Amino acid sequence: MINLDGNNWGPPHGRGDWHKGDDWVEFHILGPLELRADGRVVRVAGARQRRLLALLLLNANQVVPVERIEDELWTEPPRSVRQQIHNAVGSLRSTVATAAEPFPISRTEVGYQLHVSPESVDLTHFHRLVGEAARVAADRPQEAIRLYEAALTLWRGDALAGLHGKTIGPAAAGLDEQRMAAVEELAELRLATGEATTRIAELSRLVADHPLRETLRGHLMRALHHSGRQAEALAVYEDGRRLLADELGLGPSQDLREIHAAILADDSTRTAKPPAEPVVEHLGRSFLPRSVGDFSGREAVLDQMFATSENRRREAPVVFAVDGMGGVGKTALAVRFGHLMAANHPDGQYFIDLHGVSADREPLTADQALAALLRDSGVPDDRIPDGVDGRSTLWRARTAGKRVLLVLDNAADAAQVRPLLPGTEDALVVVTSRHKLAALEGAVPVALDVLPVQEAIALFSRIVGAPRVDGEAGAVTIVAERCGHLPLAIRIAASRMRDRPQWRVGDLLVQLTPGARRNRFLHVERLGVTAILGMSYHRLSRKAQRLFRLLSLYPGTKFDAGVAAALTGYPVHVAEQCLESLFDENLVLRWGSGCFRFHPMIRDCADEMLLADADVAERLGASRQLGRYLAQVARNRPDAAQLCPAPREPPSDVPVTTAPCAME
Repeated sequence: MINLDGNNWGPPHGRGDWHKGDDWVEFHILGPLELRADGRVVRVAGARQRRLLALLLLNANQVVPVERIEDELWTEPPRSVRQQIHNAVGSLRSTVATAAEPFPISRTEVGYQLHVSPESVDLTHFHRLVGEAARVAADRPQEAIRLYEAALTLWRGDALAGLHGKTIGPAAAGLDEQRMAAVEELAELRLATGEATTRIAELSRLVADHPLRETLRGHLMRALHHSGRQAEALAVYEDGRRLLADELGLGPSQDLREIHAAILADDSTRTAKPPAEPVVEHLGRSFLPRSVGDFSGREAVLDQMFATSENRRREAPVVFAVDGMGGVGKTALAVRFGHLMAANHPDGQYFIDLHGVSADREPLTADQALAALLRDSGVPDDRIPDGVDGRSTLWRARTAGKRVLLVLDNAADAAQVRPLLPGTEDALVVVTSRHKLAALEGAVPVALDVLPVQEAIALFSRIVGAPRVDGEAGAVTIVAERCGHLPLAIRIAASRMRDRPQWRVGDLLVQLTPGARRNRFLHVERLGVTAILGMSYHRLSRKAQRLFRLLSLYPGTKFDAGVAAALTGYPVHVAEQCLESLFDENLVLRWGSGCFRFHPMIRDCADEMLLADADVAERLGASRQLGRYLAQVARNRPDAAQLCPAPREPPSDVPVTTAPCAME
């Protein structure tokens, strides 16, 4: 715990503490980088090892990709850079082996991760003290002053002094800015309580050290004025005015001019500015959207998520990565799970739409998302740092030691998500994406498929109303099939029937005849099944887009790279890569080794894209190429000949496959 009279803290008694025996390890970054074990300094030799440790600490409990480490430690990485990074990590482990063993750096497929308790890092304590001071400033200013003073005693100089790098430099600057913000808040409180007149020498030194910080200059002017030193206060203003003009070509700010005018008028009431708006503590509030009232099914998936969240070893946040095709119900599942788990995460439930796949806007950047999360947690706009590193650091500090739940909906990729992850081990995170987030380290994948038959029927019946479907179980089953068991399609179809009391299920089946009629029927206002699926198409590379639309020409149900190569004229290895891209975006489904298939709704989407983006020549050329390919396959597989078009000469540049799925 922090002692308000000093900068020492003891080891916490929670999980995740790094220690050996009774030793307690501390990481100091509020000043020169320092590692302490049981109160003694452990020397980390070598600039490269120190920069590596600093980079890992700035991203504590999160994986730092190897490429980022390369950029940080080398201007021009050598050929052996991967081995040298491995050696640097080994040296770091050896250096501190006497303090703790093993050193908590783990290697993943992507990079390296430093596992530490938030309580072992001085920055965590600084943020907690500053946050508490801001919360009590309005009602208990003297207590807030003591808290700010205690927070500032943790600093031993500029953050990570002497270390530089593409990430370290901006991150350290962001931390220094947070320190100066706390200094200014403390001075504001001292002015409001009448203590500032005894701190004029300290304020003068701060202004000399930071001459362009107009807030500090204003505090000094007000303190001098309240002490009856009007001429000196005016001189401080004039010095600042000249400096701003010479250095930046600017005049004083509006606030500084108002203080100057009040001093000229000798109006002490106008220079007694009240304390700035305090940080409001929003931790504990829920920002989750409402759960869908007619949510149905997914019991098996929810049960598995419950079990994983309860039983997994907690060294980092539990992160679920839910992926699936558009309209499969990822958001509904995540919100439902969030509400069910809210009681276990009383310190706040957060939700943000990252707009990874949206029709009318670009994906949020990580720093935009962090700004929104920080506002929701109670941080005023003027205290949100600039840049993703500073914001990520503050977000992790705000949630450190808290049992928070975070739903990150509609993520574009893993890079967008990483900076948003809390560092606390008791946090629970659910990420949804149409893209498989294989690169999100430590995440538990949840591949969400369409609804099983009975759950699809239950959803339809719940929306339409059980009396409307009594005695029509067979017809309802066909409705679910024609909707591809896709929740969005079932929901639209059921809602349309619900709003037409005169309809029977048979009337609905007519509207769901596969093809253009079904596509038009399953489109309500701006919500349409094929339109939703088409958003994923537009994320693809041009080659993958071309393959996707041409696959609608294939008459079978399952296809492989040979079919894809025949349709497009791509080499087989390129066709394989494109199929994997389609799979990663959940636009094709895997069916055995090397085989894929379309969901019925996705085939409809491919049909629309073919008509929209492929001209007649391209369609005819692909059809002829496919016909020649299938004819050659039929010669190798006589049992499949009835599925082939009229035999033609096979193309010489398309390899023939005998894989069973090629002809089905």
